[in-house]
Amino acid sequence: MRQCKICLETKPLEQYYKGHKSYCKKCSTAKTRQYFHDNKEIRLSQQKDYYEKHKTNEAHVYILPKENYAGVTKNIKFRMYVHKDDGNDTTGYRVLYSTPQVEEAFELESLLHDLGYEGRHTNNMQHL
Repeated sequence: MRQCKICLETKPLEQYYKGHKSYCKKCSTAKTRQYFHDNKEIRLSQQKDYYEKHKTNEAHVYILPKENYAGVTKNIKFRMYVHKDDGNDTTGYRVLYSTPQVEEAFELESLLHDLGYEGRHTNNMQHL
């Protein structure tokens, strides 16, 4: 048995992570979630730096079927990470078209918006 330094409850050792015996699993998880919530901007910046290295030279037109959303990006992994972090359902996303011609990708995205897909892009290169 051990007392958690956060909730002050005495719990069996099985309810503590190995190597982190001062906080119970429940409090440790809550503390980690709070840290990530409080440092969202830093975390996104770090993720963007990582994914920037993996950016392609092609613009990808993609849809999120469950969100009825269409968009354009040069880095599909990072965009899905951001969508998921924003609470969107990225399950079943599809890349419909990839092209080195960004204008062509925006034209297809615009057509998808005309067909009823939502989107936030304003044919702006900064979103890529």
